[in-house]
Amino acid sequence: MKEFSVPFVYKEMEGDRKNKESLVTDVNIAYELALFYQITGEEKYAEASIRIIKAWYNHTKYIAKKRTPP
Repeated sequence: MKEFSVPFVYKEMEGDRKNKESLVTDVNIAYELALFYQITGEEKYAEASIRIIKAWYNHTKYIAKKRTPP
């Protein structure tokens, strides 16, 4: 994913829905892995969580700060 922004007017609702689903899924997985790390102390869970977060960071050009009309 190259950029993540929520448009003021949803012109591409299907694309926006898929972006949101991907983000929510990855955030939930990263959070669960962080919890597993806290519970078990096993570094592999922390490292996997960090990989997910870094993947989003490295592949996102920018996140819109506010929605503006087209």
